[in-house]
Amino acid sequence: ADLSPRDVVKQAVKSFLDDDMVTYAAALSYHLTLALFPFIIFMLTLLGALGLSEFFDRLLRQAQAALPPDAYELLARVIGEIRGQPREGLLSVSILFAVWAASTGMRSVMNALNFAYKVEETRPAWKRYPLSILYTIGLVAVVIAAAVFRLIGPWAAQRFANQLGLTTAVATLWTWLRWPVVVLLLLLTIALIYYLGPNIDQPFRYVTPGSVSAVVVWIVASLGFSAYVENFGNYGATYGSLGGMVVLLLYFFVSSVVLLLGAEVNAVIHPAHGPRSENVTPGQ
Repeated sequence: ADLSPRDVVKQAVKSFLDDDMVTYAAALSYHLTLALFPFIIFMLTLLGALGLSEFFDRLLRQAQAALPPDAYELLARVIGEIRGQPREGLLSVSILFAVWAASTGMRSVMNALNFAYKVEETRPAWKRYPLSILYTIGLVAVVIAAAVFRLIGPWAAQRFANQLGLTTAVATLWTWLRWPVVVLLLLLTIALIYYLGPNIDQPFRYVTPGSVSAVVVWIVASLGFSAYVENFGNYGATYGSLGGMVVLLLYFFVSSVVLLLGAEVNAVIHPAHGPRSENVTPGQ
């Protein structure tokens, strides 16, 4: 039977609580935090070796717009400390640890999505572990592509505009278009997670009610959380020097809750039709 948006939200929230998704969100936020700093070391070392350190600085400035102030200050401080240390041999170690921690988080997502769709995990461990690593690398590539687009896009648009003599028009157009494109890339990332994560047979859907809800709620929640932390949440008085880390963990937790709630919305609208066939790989 067709469900009204209100019924979908009520059932999704009920399933979210019944499936104890808060616990999965906590686990996912922990794994994201664990993977973040090795990934930063990897990016710093790699870009430094390529002579592109300025690119990382621009990427960090972009992160300032998305993160709460305390979390950004923590990141900036840690990155400054990392840059002051010798990094010989850190490239391989940091990427291995980052991939391991992130893939562990991906397996948490896979388990949570199975709970959301009420299906059992039938993929054996020898297949599930490599898949989680492969999915992690693919999703990181999409996120990096989005960041590169945000940073390189204005420069490329400006060069194109200079050649056509349309500098002002193209610059204005880019100002309006870059955010919708970033939202579309974010939708793609979430759609891939919802498609690849659960052990179910389902068609790939770029836009779903769950993914749209997740993006909208995440943007609103991020803005609201940043405003709360900046104006009301004095975590430094409670946690001292750990305040920035607590804010970062809470930000990841809120993001994880939104991601898993969107999966519950999809599970209500598109129930699972059985586990994924062992003879079919994702995308076939």
